[in-house]
Amino acid sequence: MEKLKPYLHTVKVASGVFLVFVGLLIFFGSLTKINVFFFKLAGRLEAWSEENPSGPRLLFSIPFLILSLTIILFYLKRAFSSVTSSGLSLKSLIFPVRLILIAFLTGLTILSFSDIVDIPKLIVLWLSFQGI
Repeated sequence: MEKLKPYLHTVKVASGVFLVFVGLLIFFGSLTKINVFFFKLAGRLEAWSEENPSGPRLLFSIPFLILSLTIILFYLKRAFSSVTSSGLSLKSLIFPVRLILIAFLTGLTILSFSDIVDIPKLIVLWLSFQGI
């Protein structure tokens, strides 16, 4: 929590602006336009995915790859700098939450590139979801 304290004011302001924006949309009766926009976006993504299956798969897989590689590189950089500067052992630098995040993102990237998990289809389902 100490690391998040400097950003709490920014989060509060951003949340407030978002709530005012949604309130204005409700007040002016324009909230349904967002729903229509997401339905159109889902339809376009689905059509693109049917035309060229590899395009959307790459578009949505590459950010996971970049994110997982970035986290891995920063994790390794921090671990090796801590080992060389303070003489700590590598065993003391194992951070379970980071390792779980790295494993999740790497696994999702591998599953997406191997076409086991179809991220564009999941996004289409999410964008077109209307509730129960």
